This record gives sequence, C-alpha cells and structure tokens, in this order.
Amino acid sequence: MSSQRPPSPPAEAPAEPPAELVRLRELVGPDESAYATLKVELLAARDHALGAEAEAGELRGQLRRLERELEAHRLALLEAESAVHELSLIRGSLSWRLARLLSAPARWLRGS
Repeated sequence: MSSQRPPSPPAEAPAEPPAELVRLRELVGPDESAYATLKVELLAARDHALGAEAEAGELRGQLRRLERELEAHRLALLEAESAVHELSLIRGSLSWRLARLLSAPARWLRGS
C-alpha cells in the first residue's frame, strides 16, 4: 500500500511583508547601504566592547596583584610592630636594666 501525498497548492504570490519587516524598513530605509552601514557600526561597537572587557580584565589582574602586595606589607608591618613591642619588653626587664647599669662604666670609657 503506497500512500500518495495530495498535490501541494500552487505557489501564491508573496503577500504583504510582515509588520515587523515593514517597521524595520521604516527605521533603516529600504536601501541596503543603510543596513550595511548599521552592520559596520554594530561590528565596531562589538569590537569596542570586547576591547573594553579585555582592559577590564587587565585592571582586575592589576587589582589582585596590588591587593597581594598590600597584604604582604600589612604582614611586614605587623612583624615590625611585634619586634618593637618585644624590644620594649626586653628593655623594660630587670635583667636588661641591671646589665645596662653594670656596663655603664665600660660604655663611658669607650665613649659610646
């Protein structure tokens, strides 16, 4: 049993273009050069956006590098503050003061 398709209706003349196409043609104009100009502008805008995104990526990388450097400097500052505090504790201790007192004549003779 072979099924036969019914013949397709004859091709009709193209009807009126869809409303969206009419609206776009009113915006762009019927000539294709205006469309080509818009396409070139669109591609230029896309290229500009891609360039701006690449630049933003580079700036994000620089920001991360600077944040790491800042953190390293903060740690160095904490270590320096800790050393200053430890030195002040040592100089305030009884043994430091006694050693300083007993070595005063020798320092006086050396002139330091």
